[in-house]
Amino acid sequence: MAEAEAEAHGVAPEDVHFHEVGALDALADVAGACALLDALEPERVWTGPVAVGSGRVATEHGPMPVPAPATLRLLRGLPVGGRDLVGERTTPTGAALLRAWEARAGGPPAAVPLAVGHGAGAADPADLPNLLRVVVEEAEGPPEEVRELRVRVDDRSGEEVGAALGAFLAVGALDAWVVPVVGKKGRPAWEVVVLAGEEARPALEEAIFRHLGTLGLRVAPVGRVRRPRRVVEHSGPLGPLPWKERLGQEGPDSRKPEFEALRARAAELGLTPREAAEILAAQDRPEGR
Repeated sequence: MAEAEAEAHGVAPEDVHFHEVGALDALADVAGACALLDALEPERVWTGPVAVGSGRVATEHGPMPVPAPATLRLLRGLPVGGRDLVGERTTPTGAALLRAWEARAGGPPAAVPLAVGHGAGAADPADLPNLLRVVVEEAEGPPEEVRELRVRVDDRSGEEVGAALGAFLAVGALDAWVVPVVGKKGRPAWEVVVLAGEEARPALEEAIFRHLGTLGLRVAPVGRVRRPRRVVEHSGPLGPLPWKERLGQEGPDSRKPEFEALRARAAELGLTPREAAEILAAQDRPEGR
């Protein structure tokens, strides 16, 4: 948003002064929307044509045309519509969220709806209901295609290889693991495998070359099928903890506590992670919160 406002005003992003979008309600909108999306953990965000509206809107700079200059800049690359609607229908804040979430436009793939929610705005226009609908869906069809980056190294220590795995995850790897193998001439070696989406592949290739010092790697397309999941907080004998739930057709079909949160709570209580897990396992089902 700062970059779009800077372009509109002809100043550097660090010199932008936010007016309406810096108000407390706008900050709450951004923080709340991002927290909700983070909890849902969607693989992709899709949007239909973005309704922008028409007319003018009052701002600290005086009347502005709708859509506002910053809004238009943020929506570049996305289809817009709703120019026959009166008033501002997409704000710079809303456009910035779509851009930050890398929302895709057009028709999403065939999917099974899992949950639906509606939100109503305070304005009450006469032409259309002021409602936002969000649908969580599980994609149907062929497996998601990702890239498998594979390299064999025999001149790096276990510490170096372990540190490299953390670096790969930090730059966007979907998963990364190491398998001990016997290489050419009978030498022990490490088989390092990294799963990546196409958008993260260039950064991961560079990270592999940098951290492992290899001269080449193999890249192959692989299919990946995932069940939808969510993170829900439950209360139990160890207090509230985040739990991962795998969703089936009839709701959650398996669940387990987030390990890092469980380990931290165990340390607070003077327990080992194993002892804490056994306490939770003694319950048939955690109490919902």
